[in-house]
Amino acid sequence: MPAVSVIIPAYNASEWLPAALGSLSAQTCPDWEAMVVDDGSTDSTAAAAQRLAAKDARIRLLRQANAGVSAARNAGIAASEGEYICFLDADDLLHPQALELALGALRDSGAPITVVRESYGALPERFDAPCAGEPQILSGLRAVEECLYRRKLEPSMHGALIDRRLFTADALFRPGTRYEDLDLFYRLYEKADRIALLPQRLYFYRDHAASFIRTFSPSRLDVLEVTDRICTHYAGTPLEAAARDRSLSAAFNLLTLLPAGHTAIAECRRRVRALRRRCFFNPRGRLLNKAAVLLTLPSTRLIRLLKR
Repeated sequence: MPAVSVIIPAYNASEWLPAALGSLSAQTCPDWEAMVVDDGSTDSTAAAAQRLAAKDARIRLLRQANAGVSAARNAGIAASEGEYICFLDADDLLHPQALELALGALRDSGAPITVVRESYGALPERFDAPCAGEPQILSGLRAVEECLYRRKLEPSMHGALIDRRLFTADALFRPGTRYEDLDLFYRLYEKADRIALLPQRLYFYRDHAASFIRTFSPSRLDVLEVTDRICTHYAGTPLEAAARDRSLSAAFNLLTLLPAGHTAIAECRRRVRALRRRCFFNPRGRLLNKAAVLLTLPSTRLIRLLKR
């Protein structure tokens, strides 16, 4: 049994996959397996994975009909054997010390989840030694709150190490749903008595025109349903206000992405009107949300609000 199973969903990723797997081969911790899940690619993704697997027995290929990233990740979890699960997108990279540092934090803290910091933009030509720093230990619910308010960490599975025993029937990715990390993270974090947050940037996103965060597609609307589920889940609990704040963030974000005349604009505006007052007066609410709320108010209401 390897210490870590790295799940790599791949759809038409032949251009990027060798670099992603190369970042695994360069790990200072060699105790891993890579499960490449070819999600019905129409290019040479599978052939690229097979070539690399022939050179490194730790790399395995699983093929399936196209079913989306959530189904691919679930398939990878089911087929893998590692004690801990890590997720790496086929167009991203891990720092060479990512697994070593994340495993060390898990074993030193006794936490079942280690979360790493991420870096966006141009990929480094060379990896410098990561900054020094001890992991911060948060309770599972405190980590949920920090994610919902988007403060110390984001609800991302990328690069995190997660005890595979947490992936139970009620805590898997929801097939067919985008924003799959936001949809799952709180169900996992609630199972953890503590979570270790590493200060080092160990996961690197490749910034390219076809990436999910760079493009608009109808699947982006899934965030409304995902945040609705979070609000329902935490209704009547101390995290209700944080869930509302995250829902407001989702509505504002979509309003910046939706093309003019899109039918979902009206729904986003309705959500903003329904949530803005309580979120504005929430002392823990996100400042960016509060600034956006001010921009949505007519001048007379804005003056009354500022006076208050």
